[in-house]
Amino acid sequence: MTDKIQIILKQSEGEKKNKKMEDIAKKSLKIEKLKADNEKLLGKIIYLKNLFNDVAKDKVTTFLAIKEQHIEFLIDNTTEDLFSEDEVEIIIEIIQNELIFIENFGGVSDKLREKTTVFFQQLLINQEQENEDLNRIAFEMMMEQMGLDVDPDDFDCNDFNSPEFKQKIYEKINEKAAFETQQAAQEKVEKTDIDFQKLYKKLAKIVHPDLCKSDEDKLAKESLMKNLTTAWENRDYYEILSLWIMIDPENTVGLTLNEKNQKNIIKQLNEKINLLEVENWKIKNNYEDTSFYYQNFYAIKEQTILNKIKKFNIELEEKTEITQQLLKKYKLKNGFTKAIKAKLKEKKRQMQLYDLDFDELISFFNSREH
Repeated sequence: MTDKIQIILKQSEGEKKNKKMEDIAKKSLKIEKLKADNEKLLGKIIYLKNLFNDVAKDKVTTFLAIKEQHIEFLIDNTTEDLFSEDEVEIIIEIIQNELIFIENFGGVSDKLREKTTVFFQQLLINQEQENEDLNRIAFEMMMEQMGLDVDPDDFDCNDFNSPEFKQKIYEKINEKAAFETQQAAQEKVEKTDIDFQKLYKKLAKIVHPDLCKSDEDKLAKESLMKNLTTAWENRDYYEILSLWIMIDPENTVGLTLNEKNQKNIIKQLNEKINLLEVENWKIKNNYEDTSFYYQNFYAIKEQTILNKIKKFNIELEEKTEITQQLLKKYKLKNGFTKAIKAKLKEKKRQMQLYDLDFDELISFFNSREH
């Protein structure tokens, strides 16, 4: 595909050496390699996941069961008349951390998910009853997350579920969506490459399914037409160029690519490269369903992978044992409340140390100024 693109570019600019032609060829090859690398990486992670499940299945099952018991105990025994607001926050942090652990190993059970949802909702309701200002804060946060500039004074923030409230929010959302759609359409018109618009129209005529006689040919043309339309809607000039080679390999449309066209292609190639590199990083470090396996078990040799899984199994047994002992401690007389108070005390101590370190840092910089 890259070789054919090179031929078209040479036809467009002649046989003379062209730096942009070379850039397009190199970037095209890099994109193909990045795509292949990402696919290979995902395949490797699927292999790691399957191997991990085969070797560590029993340990994981035991681990998940004890972690769910831990969360259920925390939920069942947390009441706001027994714990202070700060202590409840500590318990919430523990629950959230445990949920993250469980998510890494295949997800939370439906029963526990429902239980945690009810628990957090009830906490929010109780807090709202104690402090009506939370409604206003929640409203402002919700509007900010939705990207809406709305004055809380224009709404009854104490009734998120009222039809009037919902209607006003829908109106604001629709106004914002309409504005963004209009803005996007305007930007698309301003950024459209006229030469590629001509190419798109000519290719659309060639590949139009209604001109086909056989059903097989029609299905093939429908697929090409769909890809071509999508490429045009996204102003994906490189994809249009690739489809041009497939649809019209002899260049019967007689179109050439000038320097401006090539600049547009290079710009989009750079964007594609950035996206693929970011995607590779996310697969390794960000996506929950892939990063866990990559960071803990990735290796070239299978034996090294197995050794990592065995080591992880030992750590899993230790974590399971720690959680079991913690549950036993909780169930002693006043054991739960004592444990939470101790955690809160430790957290405050850590915060004080952090504040001291920060104050010392400020003092250090101030002393250097004098």
